[in-house]
Amino acid sequence: MPNAQHPLLNPLLTLGTAPGFSAFHPEQLTPALKVRLHACYQVLQQIQQVSHPTWETIVEPLEHVEEQLSQSWSIASHLHAVMNTPALRTVYQENLEKLTEYHNIRWQDEGLYQQLKVIQQDQILDPIRRRALDLEIEAFELSGVGLSEGPKKRLSAINEALSILGMQFENHIMDATDTWFYHTEHDAMLEGLPEHMKVQAREQAKGQGQTGYRLGLDMPTVQGVLTYAKSRELRGIFYQANSTRASDQGPLSGRFDNGPVMVELLKLQQEKAMLLGFEHFAALSLYTKMAKSVSTVIPFLEDLAVRSQPQALREFAELCQFAQRWDGRKSLESWDVGYYSEHFQEQLFSISQEALRPYFPLERVLSGLFELSETLFGMRFVPKQADVWHSDVRYFTVYRTSTAQTSQVPQVVGHVYMDLYARAHKRGGAWMDDYQSYAKSPTHTVLPVAFLTCNFTPPGQDQASTLTHEDVITLFHEFGHCIHHVFSTVEVSAVSGIHGVEWDAVELPSQFMENFCWQKEVIPKISSHVVTGEPLPEDILEALIQSRCFQSGMQMLRQLEFALFDLALYQDQNVRSTQDIQKILDQIRDRCAVLKPPEFNRFQNSFSHIFAGGYAAGYYSYKWAEILSSDAFDRFETEGVLNPAVGQSFLENILSQGGSQPAGVLFEKFRGRPPQMDALLRHLQILS
Repeated sequence: MPNAQHPLLNPLLTLGTAPGFSAFHPEQLTPALKVRLHACYQVLQQIQQVSHPTWETIVEPLEHVEEQLSQSWSIASHLHAVMNTPALRTVYQENLEKLTEYHNIRWQDEGLYQQLKVIQQDQILDPIRRRALDLEIEAFELSGVGLSEGPKKRLSAINEALSILGMQFENHIMDATDTWFYHTEHDAMLEGLPEHMKVQAREQAKGQGQTGYRLGLDMPTVQGVLTYAKSRELRGIFYQANSTRASDQGPLSGRFDNGPVMVELLKLQQEKAMLLGFEHFAALSLYTKMAKSVSTVIPFLEDLAVRSQPQALREFAELCQFAQRWDGRKSLESWDVGYYSEHFQEQLFSISQEALRPYFPLERVLSGLFELSETLFGMRFVPKQADVWHSDVRYFTVYRTSTAQTSQVPQVVGHVYMDLYARAHKRGGAWMDDYQSYAKSPTHTVLPVAFLTCNFTPPGQDQASTLTHEDVITLFHEFGHCIHHVFSTVEVSAVSGIHGVEWDAVELPSQFMENFCWQKEVIPKISSHVVTGEPLPEDILEALIQSRCFQSGMQMLRQLEFALFDLALYQDQNVRSTQDIQKILDQIRDRCAVLKPPEFNRFQNSFSHIFAGGYAAGYYSYKWAEILSSDAFDRFETEGVLNPAVGQSFLENILSQGGSQPAGVLFEKFRGRPPQMDALLRHLQILS
């Protein structure tokens, strides 16, 4: 049995303490989770005997042990994503099944549900606890508490299967990504690639006992090849390998194929929705979101498509004309778009992502980002030493330096881990997750902890880590999620931080933060040439700002393609095969795509957001929240981009409030009115 000092059994994080990671070993997960689950089952039994249900006698005891369970599981879950090993994968799956079993029992417990209903009806609660209780009761009802015994058992089996399928989907992508590589001895094949990529490719080859160059499918490499490689052959090789990951196509054809996983996931999600009385899974998914229904979301997306399509078609025609004019390319394939777009942008604005990279060393970007946080929100990020899972990981303690009412001694409000570089056995992409939420009771205060994860190009030997401007935007985006969680002042963990926030509003703070990456008041604070130390020159800064809307119509249509595909997929009750999935995607592309991908493209097989990442029938949330974020930022543009008073208003009305009130209510408190689309269309210069 693990001892009490092991990270999986640590008490909830309070002032100045941090979980340990280096002590974690996969074989410790099972006995540690056994302790946590046993405590949860005990409390479930004990509260069944309570004759006069109250918040204090029912909700608080269960909340306490489940917070400890969540904290322990979050360590294993996080490491499964960033330090995946066969041993951890095995025990993770075993314990995921046990955790899902507990959740099924807990959320289908009719006795507990009735006790909560009594509290809802009889006890006077403050608004935050009332909101948390209402959401809890709704979650019971959406978990099948009212079903008869047979359907309950079937729903439990479905939930268990879905949790395993989601994990398998992610594992297949990671395995395919880590397995494939490209090796060449020929310098000419890498012509056009940035020098740092060539250096890393040589180091990778050397590490595998090879000469020449070795490039993998990590996202920085794929993006680098598709953007800069002069060799059309090399671009085609990487496009095919990346777009066929975990599928029946491409160089790993049939290995790690997610096709059967997707079909089974869709089948079970539809069955789950119908068991709960919904027409299809999209209806179930939207029930708890701001939008509420498919009949609201589809017109919203189609309206954006109608506004964007003429501009997107013009942009693509201009790109084709440039390609023919620049090097005689008469027609474009999917692996050409990034390459010619980069050169077209460079011709139009005299800038490129790689030319910008030396101006954005990671250390300068972080210091500028933290300075922005302190200016607007009165929050300071201070690096600290901590026990971490990899030498690349950074750890920060967050201090409140002031409040809107009065200055005070800096107060610790939370902690953030940042794991920023790509590496093997780490899930691709960028995301934020939480270790625990802010909570306060008469006996103790629990501080929020967030994990911020990216996959930037790691520094080379004797070379500082530098970011493209697109990387900077990604970092600001994930930082927005972090501050939404860590800046919370809501004392009930169920609606604190990112918890209890409608899914289509959770991207509001993250997309809001992206806007600062384009501001004259901010860019000099996050830029400093890696050699000279000079900030981004005025002419380049102006060109960068002007380039913001480059191909914005094409980018909008691409995101709408994803969102419409997602909703169409989860509305369809008759998906029985991978061919059915492909047919739905092809139909959406017929409406949205300015360039149809090749037949071998299996983008859907690695679309983690909707098959394993919580965005099933919810990918539209990015566009929904972008309206909120643009409209919110419009107030900063009007009253001052670095205006501390507006920053404090955003902190007090949005960031600190978590899910304690509906997102629409919080937005109106900040903006003084409901959200409007005008600011988004203006920011993207989509005027049609």
